[in-house]
Amino acid sequence: MREPLLTVEELSAWLRLAPQTIRNYVSAKRIPTVKLGRRCLFDPAEVRRWIEANTQRERDLSSVLDPLGRRRRTPAGTP
Repeated sequence: MREPLLTVEELSAWLRLAPQTIRNYVSAKRIPTVKLGRRCLFDPAEVRRWIEANTQRERDLSSVLDPLGRRRRTPAGTP
């Protein structure tokens, strides 16, 4: 059974974003929507996939940071 579609207000509460931010994402086609007439609704499963696809993962910074988290110096002439 599918989850019910969410309104802009419901999605904004779920994502903890302002409703206007959600509307801006819709206008810029940055978030998946379901259009029913003039209403813009959101499939929770599609939104979860969108979040997963747009989540930035931590990079392994051990090659550029020393143990104290400072940027390692590279010898002159090396990238």
